[in-house]
Amino acid sequence: QEWLSGDFLIPILRPSTKEFHDPLIYIESVRAQVEKYGMCRVSLFLSAGVCQG
Repeated sequence: QEWLSGDFLIPILRPSTKEFHDPLIYIESVRAQVEKYGMCRVSLFLSAGVCQG
């Protein structure tokens, strides 16, 4: 877990592809740890074979 700094701090989450297979389940699983910040950033690693559109 990293933190975005500036005037405020928010957690930056970097789930694996397996953890983020179902985004709604993942968000619910981290909700308790991030809701006190009001938001979080989810940064996904895209493999070389995935088109970013």
